[in-house]
Amino acid sequence: MKKLIYTLVLFLLTSFAGQAQTLTVQGTVSNGLLGGIPNQLILLQIQFSPSSVVFDSLFTDSIGNFYSNYTISSSQGPGVVIATTNCGGLTMSVVDTFSAPSYSTSHSFNCSGGTNPPPASIWLNGQVSPTALGDTVLMTLYRMSLLGPVLDTSFNVIDTMGMGFMYYGFQVRNLGVYIISANSSNSAYYTTFYGNTTLQFQATHVTAFSSGVYNGLNIQLQTSPSIVPTIISGNVSGYTPSTTGLDSLQAILITVQNNIWTPIDTMLFADSSGMAQFYFSTINAGPYAVLVRLLNGNAASYAPTYHDNVTTWMASTPFNSVPSSNTIVRNITLQAATGTGGGSGGAGGGVFNGLPFTGSVGMAGMPVYLQNVNGNLLKVIYSRNDGSFNFTNLPFGNYGMRVELFGVPSTTYMFSLTNSNPTLQVNFTLGLNGIAAAINEPDLTIVRTYPNPAKNWVRMQLKAKNGQTQTIRLRDLQGRLMLEKNVQLEGGLQEIELSLTGLSEGMYLLEITGSQTSVSRLVIQ
Repeated sequence: MKKLIYTLVLFLLTSFAGQAQTLTVQGTVSNGLLGGIPNQLILLQIQFSPSSVVFDSLFTDSIGNFYSNYTISSSQGPGVVIATTNCGGLTMSVVDTFSAPSYSTSHSFNCSGGTNPPPASIWLNGQVSPTALGDTVLMTLYRMSLLGPVLDTSFNVIDTMGMGFMYYGFQVRNLGVYIISANSSNSAYYTTFYGNTTLQFQATHVTAFSSGVYNGLNIQLQTSPSIVPTIISGNVSGYTPSTTGLDSLQAILITVQNNIWTPIDTMLFADSSGMAQFYFSTINAGPYAVLVRLLNGNAASYAPTYHDNVTTWMASTPFNSVPSSNTIVRNITLQAATGTGGGSGGAGGGVFNGLPFTGSVGMAGMPVYLQNVNGNLLKVIYSRNDGSFNFTNLPFGNYGMRVELFGVPSTTYMFSLTNSNPTLQVNFTLGLNGIAAAINEPDLTIVRTYPNPAKNWVRMQLKAKNGQTQTIRLRDLQGRLMLEKNVQLEGGLQEIELSLTGLSEGMYLLEITGSQTSVSRLVIQ
């Protein structure tokens, strides 16, 4: 069961590549009545999470506008975009947030001097403890910038009442992201940052997006230093960047214990030069593995590659890490697929999760490898939202196909394409013993559920191998039965509509049961 849980966690991580969204960052730089300023440099800091930050730069067009798109996971957000530019020697930053469903930010700079809007009034308030009568605490505020933390304000607070704590407050005029530290005159305590850590890079960020009062920023002074995490980082190279925009890459940090490969962190990052960088921090002992894959652009020409520049988990050797071992560098060169040339053959199919408690569900974002008879990699594609995939324009010849899912044994299916058999359909199914390949299709597949989120009704598009009687059930996340309906299915693709009238908003599990069970998530709003 433990292995199955890890596999489902991996499925959630790997599937978002097929569920990507587009983040749109846009804005304008103007000079009042004189109009837009062309060729103005804009620096961007896109913060998805404390461990996932993308930096980029661009220039305004001929009328002062700037615009750029970034591929992100639909599960990411809310996030922060900080746009920075220089107006007549004055550095200005405009902060905006993004979240579902719009995934966009807007940044407007006015470089006309006196017509700029008045600065914001922001208060950052909290208390610091423990303190004793007569203690002095130096409070320091740092503003986060593209160059890292920048000192903003510092002042002393003195305990004159002996209550065990003291209040503090910073007033700032610039919207932005801040961190706060407290340094006590009592030598028993270390300098402590908001978030109760003695390490600046572990501090909790205060995101001041609008004017107003931010209360409750309390700091508990620490009597011992925080554990220094191990930094696992490296450069990613070896791929040809896209000529149409930024490339999106995904890095996954994996812990390996008793031959069980468990993803514990993931990050998305963008690149336009063919040289990217990943970054993870951990306080746990290893061993570890890192997997990086290209999600768009020339992704079919490069395989997901592990930290030791191999393309399969069975050929990869995990590396050890211990707490406080500072930095471990693992540079990765994405391994190229040699290509297939033009042809009139094709091979496709689907990747399905056939574990007992999930039923037969299409798995999105799963890498499918096409190789020659010698095992050399020819091409890589990722399964679609319904689990399907399709290799096209293949020359006639002998091939192998497999799905790479780290920690899970996988069958390589060998086949031939000829004039008499130019195409092939193969289905890979994740089960208790690994990933197996077979020509036979599952008896029943939920192709898609739409609209999702839904309101008054929902349609299930189903693919049945033959005619059969099925029961559709809707359960809440506690497993309680909310709706039940018996349906008669025919062989092939078909749709069933269900009424959702009277059901509360929230997340549900939509399942259909007959000779087997298939499950799909549904959001009612």
